[in-house]
Amino acid sequence: MNGIGLDCGTATVKLAMLSQERELLWFKSSAHHGAAVQTVRALLGELLQADSNACGYPVMLTGSIGNRLLDVCPGLLTLGDIPAIHRGIHLLAPKAKSVIEIGSQSARFLTALDCGTPPRFAVNEHCAGGTGSFFEDQMSRLGLRIEDYSELVAKARSIPRLSGRCAVFAKTDIQPLLNEGAAKEDIAASVFQSVVNQTISGLACGRRITGTVAFLGGPLNYLSELRQRFIETLGLTEDKIVFPVNSHLFV
Repeated sequence: MNGIGLDCGTATVKLAMLSQERELLWFKSSAHHGAAVQTVRALLGELLQADSNACGYPVMLTGSIGNRLLDVCPGLLTLGDIPAIHRGIHLLAPKAKSVIEIGSQSARFLTALDCGTPPRFAVNEHCAGGTGSFFEDQMSRLGLRIEDYSELVAKARSIPRLSGRCAVFAKTDIQPLLNEGAAKEDIAASVFQSVVNQTISGLACGRRITGTVAFLGGPLNYLSELRQRFIETLGLTEDKIVFPVNSHLFV
């Protein structure tokens, strides 16, 4: 039987239908702008149009605000984000020993995934620094579109140091650089590097990240140069990188 995954995050709703063999059959994501329940209803309606039998498939709910849906759909199965990542890695990317996952409003780091015990993990859910919304804010400051960002970063010649703690501190660093005529590609690269530094120092808490690393979440899925900044900073060789297909839907 097919199965449905429903992720309700702080900014977007993602809906995915998988076959029994874990093949992705259908998916869609949509920003909910605070109207999560209405967005879920709309996406489920689109899924039913694509597969009229979908109302009989089991649904697993995850996401930071997924619990809000239990008031209107009390029978849904639920799974926390960390267990979802851990189980997904075990099933779909068993080589990975650590995970870096970046979402629109949160970032997560998991390690010790192969010890037969719950993984060690750290989560940033209280500050937008180092998350998708941080990128959006800085890109708008530079007058860039997300689809142009990685291409621009690839042209960078130097990486000025920025504060990755939050958009407010980054602004105080970026504006003087712009005023001094710094190249946009260099500033864009520095935004990526600040996120890398924030993740490694803040989430990994000084632990050395070794072994095979999986990259998950929307920003790491769509921004290839962000992945490259992590790869170079961590000194990862090609055989130590796991980048799953549809990594933005992994949870």
